[in-house]
This record gives sequence, C-alpha cells and structure tokens, in this order.
Amino acid sequence: MKKYLSVICCFIYLIPVSAQPLKQYNLVFDSLAKRWDEAIPLGNGWLGALIWQKESQVRISLDRVDLWDDRPMPDIDKLRFKWVAEQVKKGV
Repeated sequence: MKKYLSVICCFIYLIPVSAQPLKQYNLVFDSLAKRWDEAIPLGNGWLGALIWQKESQVRISLDRVDLWDDRPMPDIDKLRFKWVAEQVKKGV
C-alpha cells in the first residue's frame, strides 16, 4: 500500500511541472543594453554573466560566486545612499 501511495504522490507532484514557461511569459530584447550597469544578467547562482553592447562590440563579463575581491576598503563606511544621491545630482 505504501508503495502505491508513493507512486501516486510522485505523479501528483510531476503533473504540473513543465520545462518551459508559457510563451506569453518569454522575455524579448530588441537590442542589447548600451551600459554595463544595465546589462542582461544571466546565471545559475554559481556562475554569472552580464551581456551588453559597447559601440559595435558585444561585451560579456563573467563572474563566479566564490571569486571576490577581499582587499580592505577603509573608506567603505563613508558611502551611504545620501552621498550617492548627491553625486548623481551633481552629475558625477
């Protein structure tokens, strides 16, 4: 009986699973981003990439979750959102 119950449970959980989303949810990009900070992010949580266009060339930036720059940044505490907003208003 337990064997049949486990098989039935497997079928119940697998029925709604589909490999592809509905077509209405597909993303469509007419052009690539022109700046790196607006790039299209692709990844799986371990390995990631940003894809954008600079002038007439496609740029790709690769990154891994375990590769980070751990050098000390003594002035990092001075950076706050208010400071960033002020820099944007100044056009820096």
